[in-house]
Amino acid sequence: MNPDLIRRFFEGKCSPEEAHAVLLWINSDAAPEEIIDGLDDYQEQTVDPIDSEKMLARIQFKVDLEDELAKEGQRSKIIEHTHYKAKNKVAKIRRTWVAACFLALITGFGIWINLEKEEKVELAQTPIRWVNKQTSKGQKLTLSLPDGSTVMLNSNSSIIFPSSFSDSIREVKLIGEAFFEVSRDPLKPFIVTSQSASTQVFGTSFVVRDFKDSRYATIGVLTGKVGVHPSFKTASGETAELIDLLPMQGVRVARGSTKVKRMKLSYDEMFAWKDNVIAFAKADFKEVILKLEDWYGVSFEVNRKISPTRDFTGKFDGLPLDQTLDGLSLTFGFDFRIENKKVIIF
Repeated sequence: MNPDLIRRFFEGKCSPEEAHAVLLWINSDAAPEEIIDGLDDYQEQTVDPIDSEKMLARIQFKVDLEDELAKEGQRSKIIEHTHYKAKNKVAKIRRTWVAACFLALITGFGIWINLEKEEKVELAQTPIRWVNKQTSKGQKLTLSLPDGSTVMLNSNSSIIFPSSFSDSIREVKLIGEAFFEVSRDPLKPFIVTSQSASTQVFGTSFVVRDFKDSRYATIGVLTGKVGVHPSFKTASGETAELIDLLPMQGVRVARGSTKVKRMKLSYDEMFAWKDNVIAFAKADFKEVILKLEDWYGVSFEVNRKISPTRDFTGKFDGLPLDQTLDGLSLTFGFDFRIENKKVIIF
């Protein structure tokens, strides 16, 4: 048997007839052991190792073009030759492997392809189920994630996550604001993807604030370490650098630009909401109204002019709407009336 033909067989370059001839020869007692050993040397010395899967694919393609080799009689001949008795045990193992490879080709990749198909069917039958949770104005929601991490969703926000995380990554998608307490797993990063940034941790607590209609996103760390990857590209088209944050540090990422601002955090301004405390820091009347609408799930009708130079700094700990408005009215100088879910300022 021509050694070049044998090499071409292992490289998947034989025609179906040539491959069949090689198989019959290898399965015969006439096949010299030194040629088999020579193939082993060739496999070890070649610069590009033989890719058995590619070999199978190439020969299978040729087999498909040769319908006559798919006939049952031809298959039975090959099967018959796979059950030979070899004098040398090592040669028997090698020859059986080759016979099995070619038999798999002729019969549609045999057991190997069947296993692949079974695996694909199983995956198709168990698709990833995505969980979508959202809150409206005036609502907050605390959730447990598949890895034991917890997330508190602020009002007017939504989060999407898989019913079970993969073996390599834990990823959720957020619109709005949420506080995360992430179970530590050094081998499986936890990633929060929002509109303006991707936030990566391994086990820590932090807030991501990235509302759909906001001009920027804010990420703040309470405990541990967080890496923030802004979603914008640099002027040269490169991905923005990772920003590392430690406890009580934050970053503000402007949407639609490359502006990034690091900052020290105030607990009340960034984290108090999760404790049911509404806090303001030098907030003007318009900012106060917007925050109250989200917090209490109400709308405002303002029938008097409020001075734009006035602002409010302070917090209200779990108070009902009317008591919060009483406190604010002293600063901004207004009266109010509550009608169902509507607040009238006069």
